[in-house]
Amino acid sequence: MTPYSLAFYMDVVATGTVLGARPTDSPDRVTAILGPDFGEAVLDDHNMVRDYGLTEFFWDRASADHPWSGHHFTLQVHRLAHRNRTLADKTLRTRYGRFAPGFGSRS
Repeated sequence: MTPYSLAFYMDVVATGTVLGARPTDSPDRVTAILGPDFGEAVLDDHNMVRDYGLTEFFWDRASADHPWSGHHFTLQVHRLAHRNRTLADKTLRTRYGRFAPGFGSRS
């Protein structure tokens, strides 16, 4: 862990947001903040998740005719153990700097 990545985790805990993206924000709002580099899984007409690398945002809706409603996000910190230095998306790296590839790393 670096001081930069620790700052990210502390900001998320203190603000309840990821760079200002709230769990209840729309998919478009989250993408405007975190950028267009994400994986998307529409699980059915009612559930969607977007994976931004270290963060995942989740939405649901009553039917395909209704807008998406955000309900939570998760931090996937365990993914750093895969030692992929670019796993933290560009937006996070630009704001916070290098994320260490695992908790025990000295690099």
